[in-house]
Amino acid sequence: TNQSVVNKKLGFVKVFKMAEKRKLSSASGGAKRIKALFSSFIRREPKGESKDDSPVESGEPDGSEGQMSGDVADGALPATKPDTPSRRCFRPLNTQDFFARVETFTAFGWFAKPSDLSPLHCARYGWENIDTDCLKCVSCREIVCGGLPVRWETESYSQAYNKLKDSLKSAHSKICPWPDSPSPESFLHIPLGDVKSAIESYYSRVDTLHSLGVNLPSIDCSPVKQEEQFVISDVEAALLKSISERGDSAVIVSEEERPVWLAGCLLAVFGWQKSHSEQTNCPVLVCQYCRRHAGLWNFVSLKEAETRPAVVGEASGAETDEEPSAKRIKDIEKSAFNPATEHRAWCPWIQSSTFQSIKLQRISNEQSESNDEPSAELSWQQLLVILLKKTNPDSYGALAPVINKDTTPPSQTWKAVRRILNIWQSKETAAPPKETTDPPQDTS
Repeated sequence: TNQSVVNKKLGFVKVFKMAEKRKLSSASGGAKRIKALFSSFIRREPKGESKDDSPVESGEPDGSEGQMSGDVADGALPATKPDTPSRRCFRPLNTQDFFARVETFTAFGWFAKPSDLSPLHCARYGWENIDTDCLKCVSCREIVCGGLPVRWETESYSQAYNKLKDSLKSAHSKICPWPDSPSPESFLHIPLGDVKSAIESYYSRVDTLHSLGVNLPSIDCSPVKQEEQFVISDVEAALLKSISERGDSAVIVSEEERPVWLAGCLLAVFGWQKSHSEQTNCPVLVCQYCRRHAGLWNFVSLKEAETRPAVVGEASGAETDEEPSAKRIKDIEKSAFNPATEHRAWCPWIQSSTFQSIKLQRISNEQSESNDEPSAELSWQQLLVILLKKTNPDSYGALAPVINKDTTPPSQTWKAVRRILNIWQSKETAAPPKETTDPPQDTS
């Protein structure tokens, strides 16, 4: 009898253990399913994909290391990546590495900083954003806390600001190469000095955007309309003309495709292009410089704008508050795409350009010689002036090179070159020393 009781107890123990195992397995299975669900929203690069073929042994890691997913929502802090030897490589001249560091900065991770502490300036010295107000060097792994006090505390704010600004150079380790060899300052600005390259980049962005077709957003043209020197009808005509007079790639714009081409051209003028990193059917626009990713599902598309009778962003008066349908809520939230305000505040496309301001003067205008006319100072304004001059030189004048304000003017450069050449020529044409023709004296 005692043996049977013991056997029953052992049987209960076995059953209990089996039940516990099943609970644990089901719990772990549920956890795995939840993890897989959340992981489906995170973009991963394919294992065999490499963005740079340069070998690691030579200090040239592939550009995919350290780059954040392009589809991460604004405000989400970047996920930390394993510290591999390739991430520690020092490549200040690599633009892909530079913008990979810029992409780690998010709206909540690096918020309300002065312009000279923007993500572009921080990335120039090898810093990436790893947490709220926290920077980390990609090479020496030193960490900087970048919190600033409120602006109305003038004295403490000024001290903290100057200290943080100096820390971009001084906070590195003693053997770190970033303080002495940062990325070029040209990485921080839109390259408009080479007009031909600027126009080619514009066409490249237009091509990527046109592939979206009617999924392109309806454009809010208020940034262009608010500028005195631009007339929206002339701008639209010039942008369409730039497509039809594109040389070998010229396109005859039909009336049906006119809104698509026009939207693509306006977006390209402000630096927007289609995101190449998207893995879903949802179209996304991206700015190369501020790394802002804008999902077009948040804006009214060209297709929706054609079929929508009501004004975009306003609720129809026929609907009552008693029936807040999902469609009505969606209509209220959606709006036209503003190509200027959708950039981040520090983006060089909406900041003053490093090149000299350009005045858009109409040749037929009697007051074209006055100095009171507005000039194009922002980067997108200067690109638009370049396109206007290219497509209509009879009205706006011939296209001239854009001069960098920080460089020596061409006239002074030419004078310096001529001065050097004159010095060299004077040395070469100088009379050689006279040789003595007297006979040698007889010393005997």
